[in-house]
Order: sequence, then structure tokens, then C-alpha cells
Amino acid sequence: MQALLPLLSFIFARSVCAAEWSTDVTSHFVEPHTREGVKADSSAKSKPAMVIVMTSWCSACAALRASVNDGTQVKPLLDKFTVAYSMEEGAANVWTEAGQDYVPQVYFFDSAGSQLHVHAADNEKYKYFFSSEVSLAKAMTEALALVAKGSVGAAREDTGPVEGAQNEKDKQTKQHIEANQDAQKEQKPVFDPSHAFDEIVAGHVHTNLSPEDIRQKAADANRPFMVLLSTSWCEACKDLIHSINAGKLTKDLLKDFVVMHAHGKEGLANWQPEGEDYVPQALFFDPDGTLLSVKSKYDKFKHFFSNDEELGSAMAVALDESKAAREL
Repeated sequence: MQALLPLLSFIFARSVCAAEWSTDVTSHFVEPHTREGVKADSSAKSKPAMVIVMTSWCSACAALRASVNDGTQVKPLLDKFTVAYSMEEGAANVWTEAGQDYVPQVYFFDSAGSQLHVHAADNEKYKYFFSSEVSLAKAMTEALALVAKGSVGAAREDTGPVEGAQNEKDKQTKQHIEANQDAQKEQKPVFDPSHAFDEIVAGHVHTNLSPEDIRQKAADANRPFMVLLSTSWCEACKDLIHSINAGKLTKDLLKDFVVMHAHGKEGLANWQPEGEDYVPQALFFDPDGTLLSVKSKYDKFKHFFSNDEELGSAMAVALDESKAAREL
């Protein structure tokens, strides 16, 4: 394996979450943050829903997070909503409206699932863009007022594609690349992969076994196996593991796999597919060692899974694919 990973890996590894939410905000987030999951939670609690949409490359998202973390207006209102946080990219995003190609965005729904037409008052082209906790708190208050009146409000005319949105994304991606040049050289540790999993997950995970040993364990157990790849300098790896620890989907499926966590240079050298020098990755194999064709939603990073929901969904696909292959 090359001594230095290619620059593109850092777009994901160092920039998936430019700033983190405070714990008193994340404690209100619900999972799964799919439409079905959020609607069910909102209906069960008779609360309106607020969906916050962000992406990995967005500095405006980081600014909004910091504003909410440091502020006092949004936090007291969070308990009045079912709150979903969606970090998904592009066409795979399950929340953003067609033509609204920018982030961050915030959407509101009543407890029956109907969209509340709460818009940013100061920008016709970016109707779901709230730049600070002041504007977001105002929108939350407006959403609650609509619910109290039994109204969804007036829809704003669709403006179509937002001019310059793709240019702005390209610009910020370029800035991430430039900012990560020094990080690529330094590779400063940000977490300890060997002690990152909680007790529940760690009980299912083998660490840095040889390919021969993990394949033998899978064959003996007659279960497919999953290999997670990470490194100590990788912010995205830390975020994924924290999401697994805090989540449920991955944990529920661990018993159906033989799981191996490969980290560090030796671990990655044994498992990273040629030409795919990025982390984190999750690879899925049949008990006989055949690589399964389970892919993520990221076209250029097909083994990259950013959170518990993405990884858990991939594990379910892997189980179905492995079962089908063995039944042939």
C-alpha cells in the first residue's frame, strides 16, 4: 500500500462532518431519518417534524451547526418537534426537493406528514435555507403557529434550479482538497480504532486477523463476513464508528456476520481493493470468500458508508445476496 493515501480520500475522511452538533442537540435526533421513520415518530408523538439536511462539503452547514450549538433560541424548541438530521448527498437524498440544489436546508411537516410551508423570508431562490439559529428559531416558531392554527401555510412558487449552486459546491470541494494537503502529510490521530467500539459491538468484532483466518472463521460459522477498514487519522471513520455505537441497525445484524475490523497500514494493505485508497470502507464476502457486489450510494466511493443507517442497510443487502448465492 502506498505510504500516503490519495488526496480524494480526505474529502470524505476529514470533511464528512466539518463541525459536530452538541449533545443537547443530538439527543433530540430520531432514527431512522427516512420519511417513513420520521412520519411514524411524528404521528406517534403528535408533534410536527423538522428535517435538517446537510452534506459533507458544506461550510454553511458547519456555520449553522455552530450557531445552534452556541445559541439559546433553537434548543428550547427542539422538544416540540420530531427532529431528523440527514447527511446525504445529491440524487440519493430522500428529503430535498427537485431543483433545490443547495445546503443546508430545513423542512417542516405536521404530525400527519403534510409539509408545512415555512420558508426563509429573505431569499426567494433559497427558500429552505436558514443560515443561523436566529432564522431557524423563527422558522420553528412559525411552524408551531401553523400547527396550532391547523394550517400548512402557503406554498412558495418553485424557483427551479438555483443559479450557481453547482459552482459553489465545486468551489467548496476545491477548498476542502487544498485544506487537506497538509493533513495528508501529517495524518494526525483523531481516535483510537483499537478501542473505538462499545462493549456490544466489540463482542462481535475480530481485529486485524489475516485474510486466511477470517475466511476460515466465516467458513466454519457458515456466515458471510464483513470487513471494516479504518485508520486513526480518519474523521469519517470516527464518525461512522460513533454512529454504529449509538445506533441500532448495525448492532441488530452483527450476529448474522463474522465481522473483522482492519485498521492501520497492515490492515488496510490486506483488504483495500486496488485503486480504492480511501477510508472508511466496508467489504462484504460470502462464507467462501467471494466478494459480494454490495455498493454504497457514492458512485466514486462504492465501499464508503458514512453512518449506522447506511451500513445497516448494506448489511441487509449483503445477507440477501449471500443467501441467494448459496441457494443457487
